[in-house]
Amino acid sequence: MKYSSRPVYKRVDRIIAVCSCNPLSNLPRTLFETIAEIASNKDITVYGVMTHADKFSTEDTITEKEANFRHLLGIPDTRFVRIKNYCSDVDPTHAYLKTVIPTLDVPVLKLMTQVLPREDNDDVEPEPDSV
Repeated sequence: MKYSSRPVYKRVDRIIAVCSCNPLSNLPRTLFETIAEIASNKDITVYGVMTHADKFSTEDTITEKEANFRHLLGIPDTRFVRIKNYCSDVDPTHAYLKTVIPTLDVPVLKLMTQVLPREDNDDVEPEPDSV
């Protein structure tokens, strides 16, 4: 029996599109429309993340950009999150590297728990390292 040398890939079952809230940058309209079309045809769940929520104060412009972003990707509010970045602008002391900062961490963790599927062994305690 002859085996194909072609690699076998796992099926894509979710996509996370990430974009800046920067009101001066354009959304990649064609890319997002293509993602939405392919995701719809292949039954792939799409999530949207907008970064730099802390850097722009023009709330009306950002809200409009978010609505456009969600519309282009064809996603509901429940699969969208606006986050602050882990960077020196947000935390000049870099405390985020060594501790938890709820305003940064909680939105990201909520998204990750929504995106990542539970595995059968998630509730199993890890085995202690043998010495």
